[in-house]
Amino acid sequence: MITSYCPDLVLLDLGLPDMDGMSILKQVRQWTNIPILVVSARDREREKVEAFDLGADDYITKPFGTSELLARIRTALRHGRGTAEMGLKPSGSFEVGELSIDFDAIYTGYLASTEQIETVLSVIDTLSTDDTLLFVDPAMADNGVLYPAFDATYVAAMRRLCATADILLPNITEACLLTDRPYRETYDEAYVEDLMNALHGLGARTVVLTGVGFSPDETGVMISESGEQSYYR
Repeated sequence: MITSYCPDLVLLDLGLPDMDGMSILKQVRQWTNIPILVVSARDREREKVEAFDLGADDYITKPFGTSELLARIRTALRHGRGTAEMGLKPSGSFEVGELSIDFDAIYTGYLASTEQIETVLSVIDTLSTDDTLLFVDPAMADNGVLYPAFDATYVAAMRRLCATADILLPNITEACLLTDRPYRETYDEAYVEDLMNALHGLGARTVVLTGVGFSPDETGVMISESGEQSYYR
């Protein structure tokens, strides 16, 4: 039934007449990341732990109020949005049938809305492992001005995405917006160094600051990694 109707969420009662709910939970979790909310009269800790270990997203014991159930459903749907529809599993792999793809790196550039940023964050959380390199280009501004489609809320969401980056690739304007630094048309190395340190403070291991020029006739790239900075033009 689940494969036929593709629901947004499964509400699973463990006390089924013809099959143990734990067995269903185990089987469903083998092929989909759809949110599963367990409802049961079984209130022993051992059974709750077993359900969570098998892949349940939440567990609510009977009797319960309708308001609490609806609140838990809303929470499960929020957590599952962006991954359940795409067949993503929390294993660092994208799986379709017998095909499994592991990602060595994830690169993200222009994102049109905060909703898309949230989707990317969810994908990163699902598909990345400790060995996955995360590249983030926070394409949202230039020449001292935020793009017209964006606002402060978007910048705040982008800042959270940048915090996940192994390699962050902003221009000068984007760096200023992300770090709440004033934008300058002309600047010196101390100004750029302060920007780079602030970007590292967001969480990025390596910062590649583009559009850097210390004179009118040059434009280059400043790279900061492992405490060292290098300028290329």
